[in-house]
Amino acid sequence: MVKVGQQIKAFLVSEVSYLYIVEKIVFARLKTGERYPVDFSLDQLEKELDPARFFRINRSFIISFEAIDKFFTYYKSRIKVVLKPPCEEESISSTERSPLFRSWLNGNSD
Repeated sequence: MVKVGQQIKAFLVSEVSYLYIVEKIVFARLKTGERYPVDFSLDQLEKELDPARFFRINRSFIISFEAIDKFFTYYKSRIKVVLKPPCEEESISSTERSPLFRSWLNGNSD
């Protein structure tokens, strides 16, 4: 649940495409394209989300497998991910997380 103005908006975790940080605020982007600020850090969310469905690719992004539109190899063995719905922020795996991300992708493609 998130607070939107004076209202509380509820949505299911299955509706979340990805979570990301912009200027120290964590946002959830839903499959519908809607974006909501959430009151949890990415560290907290990473511990709570199902690791089979969600992966933290860097300090700023946790993505769901369903949110991946396509991906490309990137500088220094990193992976650039194109998300759906589109995100205004670039989503590139960190060098340290890239091998784990590749493994996670392979496990989800079965």
